[in-house]
Amino acid sequence: MENSESEEWFEANKLEIRKFASHIKKGEKEIEELFSKDHDFIGRLLKAHLILENIIDRYLEVELHIPSQNQINLRFFQKLLLVECNEPKLKFQITCVKEVNSARNKIAHNLNTTLNKENIPNIVGLISWVADSNKLQNFTPIDYIEEYTYFFCHILYRRLYPDWKTMPFELKRLFEGG
Repeated sequence: MENSESEEWFEANKLEIRKFASHIKKGEKEIEELFSKDHDFIGRLLKAHLILENIIDRYLEVELHIPSQNQINLRFFQKLLLVECNEPKLKFQITCVKEVNSARNKIAHNLNTTLNKENIPNIVGLISWVADSNKLQNFTPIDYIEEYTYFFCHILYRRLYPDWKTMPFELKRLFEGG
């Protein structure tokens, strides 16, 4: 475009260009807000969910001979149904895992979501019952979820490996980030 043509084009479209520029500025603010979210909370929740899915995948592979690579493309909820059908006594535990999944989905679709204990009542109830009350005094919802994740992993590992006494090193590493 020659200089005069580009000037004419800009002059003819300056209102649209200004609207577009204001949308860009608004978008920048929204993106900055998203990046300013608490990474620690989001990361801890995603990590707990991934650990739960990992142990469920291992369970399905050992108990139901479903390949861990998930070649049949099962969704998380479908995996939970398979575990529950195979282990009806774990119905309450699966309910708790669903609370973690629900929290993860809420955060995944809206980073402005806040998580409180009312969102995870079964987890809070269970952990409050089994854990030392002094330890729970300053627990946040994500602390309850992490504590529950350990608890559930122990349950499934005991089912997979009846002689198992402590959490395997590789699972500890998943929690500790090593």
